[in-house]
Amino acid sequence: MAYVLLFTLTLLLVSNKHRLVMLGYTLVFSAVFQAFYGSMMTLSGLEYGFFVEKAAYVGFATGTFVNRNHLAGYLEMASAIGIGLLMATTSNRVRVRSWRQRLRNLVNLMLSQKLLLRLMLAMMVIALVLTRSRMGNTGFFSSMLVAG
Repeated sequence: MAYVLLFTLTLLLVSNKHRLVMLGYTLVFSAVFQAFYGSMMTLSGLEYGFFVEKAAYVGFATGTFVNRNHLAGYLEMASAIGIGLLMATTSNRVRVRSWRQRLRNLVNLMLSQKLLLRLMLAMMVIALVLTRSRMGNTGFFSSMLVAG
């Protein structure tokens, strides 16, 4: 019943393109938080789940999830949404001939939202690898191979 209500609420509230993009960014930001939290807990040695010391999967990135495979699945889904947001904001490339235009394009790239989104995707991939989930990594990299 809760899933049906969540689905209905999403259909009613996400009614235009702006809200759809905001929902996508919200899911990506939450996945980046999970990735950062899980990576820092694993790399620092302070193995805590959700305010409780971990008893299982010590040495693996789990974020606030109990199982590393759950974090891997969430990161896979959120990275697919992030890649979709990245592809939706692509612009047509214009052939440039002057070094000033190339420098201007580089500065625009450094200041754009696309760079931030790419950095968030890279952080999610690093956390996905730190989960050491066999099917999580296999599914993500095989889908990237097929999509590429």
